[in-house]
This record gives sequence, C-alpha cells and structure tokens, in this order.
Amino acid sequence: MAMKVLTLKEEVIDGLLKNAAVGVVMHLESVCLQETQVKYLWNGLLPIEAVVDHNSRIEFPLQDHSIPPLSLELTKISLLRATKVGTEVNIIGVVLHVGKVEAMSEKKRVARKSGDGESKSKEEDPKGERVRREVQLVDDSAHIMCVALWKDCATSMAMKHGSILLLKKVVIAAHDGISLNMYKKTKVDKDLKVAEGTSLKNWYNNLASNPQTFQHISSSYSTGSGLFTDIEPCLNVLTIPEVQKSNLGTSSCIHTFNVEGCIQVVDGNAVYEACTNTHCNKGIEKSPCDIEGHEDMSDDNRRFCYHLKLTIGQDHRHSIDVSVFMLLADKMLEEDAMEVVKKRDHMPGQSDEVLGALLKTKWRFTIQACTQLWKNEWSSEWSRKLTYVMTRAEQLGEEEGEDEDEESREDVKGENGEDEVPKVFEEEGDSD
Repeated sequence: MAMKVLTLKEEVIDGLLKNAAVGVVMHLESVCLQETQVKYLWNGLLPIEAVVDHNSRIEFPLQDHSIPPLSLELTKISLLRATKVGTEVNIIGVVLHVGKVEAMSEKKRVARKSGDGESKSKEEDPKGERVRREVQLVDDSAHIMCVALWKDCATSMAMKHGSILLLKKVVIAAHDGISLNMYKKTKVDKDLKVAEGTSLKNWYNNLASNPQTFQHISSSYSTGSGLFTDIEPCLNVLTIPEVQKSNLGTSSCIHTFNVEGCIQVVDGNAVYEACTNTHCNKGIEKSPCDIEGHEDMSDDNRRFCYHLKLTIGQDHRHSIDVSVFMLLADKMLEEDAMEVVKKRDHMPGQSDEVLGALLKTKWRFTIQACTQLWKNEWSSEWSRKLTYVMTRAEQLGEEEGEDEDEESREDVKGENGEDEVPKVFEEEGDSD
C-alpha cells in the first residue's frame, strides 16, 4: 500500500525535488493525517494522507542531502510565566532531575471542590493504577519547571540527568504557578539530533565552568520530584505568623509558599509499613493495598517509608505542623527508613538520635498547603482537614534565618494587643 504526502511549504517542496526518488528512504515526523478525497484515490493507495506543516520534520536518513529539517517553533521556559493559559507550545530542555516512578490507585478518594463529591471517571478502575514520573527541565534561559509524565512515558522512556527532552503540543496550565498539561496530542521525544538540542547540550555542558542558579517557575512540584539545591523557588519567604493569619490552602487550590524557621518538634513515629511495590507508597498497616499486582505482602519482603511529622516555627504558638515524605525525608535525615526501623527494633535509642538530630536546626522550607476533603463511605459525612506538606528543605547556618522581628509579629496582633487566633485553626476548633 502507498500513502500520499502533501505539503504547501516552498522550502520543503524544493528539498523534496532535490532528494526524493523512487526507492529512497524518507523519514516523516509530526505530520497531520487526513482522509484522502475519493476523487484522488486509486488502487493500492491508503485512504489517509500525510500533510507536512510547520510542526513537522522530514529527513532522508540513509544518504547525504541538502534539504533542511523543518524548524519547530519552540518556547523558552522563562516565557511560559507570561503566556496565556491554554496556549499550546513546544518545549525543549535538559533533564536536570528525574523523579521516582510513582504508582497510585486509579480511584480518586479526595474531592477537589467542596460539595462536588468524589470525582469519578468512566475509565476509572478502583483496582487499577496510575503511574507518574516527574522530571525537571531547564533551558538556557536559566529557568526550570516540573513536568509530569504519565503511563508509558513514565516507565518506558530511559531518561537520565543531562538528557534532552522535547515536548510537542503541550498546553500551559495555571496551577499555583505555571505547569504543563500533556494530553492525547502531546508527543515526547528524547535526545533528538536537532540544532536546538545540540546548542542546549553545549550550554549545559559549559555550566561546569560557569555555574548558574536556576529560577523555578512551577510552584506545585511534588515530593516525588522535589526541589533541589541550586534552584531558587518561585516565591519569596513568608513568616510563620503570616502563614497562620492567611487562608493559604483553605480553598480548592494547592498553595505553595516558602518559610524559614527552626524545627521545634519531631514526632518519634516517623516510619510506616508501605506496600511492597517499590513504586507505591500506600500504607498497609490499616488496610492492604488493593491495586492489582501490588498484593505481595510476605513478611520476608516488608518495606518501610518515611512520614516525618515536624513542628516548625519560632516558638510553640507561632508554629505549624508539617508532613515530610520520601525522598525529602531521606535527604534531611541522611538515613534510609529501613535503616531507622532496624535501629528502632535492634538498637534502642539510636533511631531517636537520628530523629533528634533535627531539633533546633534552622531551615528554609518550601511547603504545599491544601484542604483534604473526603466522604465517609459508611456515614456519608464529609470531613476536611488543612494539611501542610514539605517539598523542599535547605538547612541554614547559624548566621542565616534570623528570628522574626517585632514588625512581623505586629502583623498578627488583635485589637487588644493579644495575638489573634489564626483563622484556619479557628475553623477547626483548635483555638486556645
């Protein structure tokens, strides 16, 4: 069967006239497919034809040729901050960090908007899983963003630090910062031999002699990817009293902010038994993981993960409770959760030393705040809880992260000079 290829671009027509011939191999990429009109059909011709447009690439890989590859309109990561939400763009960047593959249940148990109930999909399978891997891309604008790869892209693409990743037809979304949505038209390519990729690779390789600090434009990076050293978060630092007085996280959105403070309390119950599937962090102490293929619960293959619970702030009243999960908890404690369990069970006191080493240390934290909302399947009653989850932690020296000044504390004074009870805590009935 033969297939017709159409183009109206003069430079492509010229290149085809010079290089196309019977028996020559032609490589086409990112072409549009459309039905062939009946009057142009003949025996042996497919009823679908390929249209080469400005997003396409055309090459003759097995011989030298003069036809130039079609240029792809690329958008710098820095420009995404001011680009209209919903715009379809093409992005190329260097992979700076590759997160872990994360598996989660296909069933959504937390509603995103109050009163909406549980979000259900026709394709939802309560025993199925969604697989995700987050990568952080940087380009020569020195800006970085987090992109979530799903399903086959998350597992089959062998990405590593320094790889070139090209995302075609991704859509800009505003999710507490700028993020990219991948949908059925999105195409992901790795390490393509394109001029932009070569230039970007050379720029990145030269960073060793000319280091830069990157600026993050995505706020809602997950704990599976994290925000690492030499990357500036996209928001300025808030004080703990400002966070307490605000309603950050109390809407249906996830809010991300930065604070500085000391670790006042470390909960000793910092580990939990998790699903034995290394991609799934579901706790199994209360109920087993019911995702198909995750059923191996043998005693010889027990697995533990961190759920580190910290109280951070300047004192007991001006503080918030924060959860820290792997991989960030591993990095902060410099100890694997499995090793802490061994010390807890066989070397009394040593696990407490690992956790206690965090007390009174000063850090700059990046935290996500959101309100979890769920419906009890037995009582049909709705429950909500404001939660803080840490996504980045940078330890400060003694000379850094000075205590809040009096001016910042005045911001949370009531009319009588007493500290106001934070609105968020007032709603939950936690006032003194």
